Amino acid sequence: RLMLARDRSFDFDLVLVGQLGWQFDDVLELSRNGAGPRGRIVLAGALPDMDLALLVKGASLAVFPSLYEGFCLPMVETMACGVPTIAAKTSCLPEVSGNVLAYFDPLSVEDMADCMGSVLVDRQKQARLTQQGIARAREFNWERCARETLRILTRAAKNGE
Repeated sequence: RLMLARDRSFDFDLVLVGQLGWQFDDVLELSRNGAGPRGRIVLAGALPDMDLALLVKGASLAVFPSLYEGFCLPMVETMACGVPTIAAKTSCLPEVSGNVLAYFDPLSVEDMADCMGSVLVDRQKQARLTQQGIARAREFNWERCARETLRILTRAAKNGE
């Protein structure tokens, strides 16, 4: 809402995908009572892979405000799909993304709104995030993962670990 209030030209909906998580009561309240002529909050819930892929590919921006992540495969997937992506500057997100995204403090609504708004109004920034995100996502693949895992397991077996 803060981002929309700051720039009246914005007309974006916020689509939240996945199960409702920690402290979801405020989000439910906003989605029920905060709807206006623009900027709806859509609680999509868990989606089948095909629907999720269509939603991601049609997104103007992907935002990952996580306080903690183990790896965040969905972030890598949005990057691979060519969606401009921004993330919290916490946990493993900058490392996994290779520091090629735009980052914000997930505990600051103002910082998150600034980061989102700056990307949504700047086509060059969108293009840079898209290109760098795709390049970074290409560095991750299952064949490489399998080779590196096999190498580690082979070394451990040789060392009797």
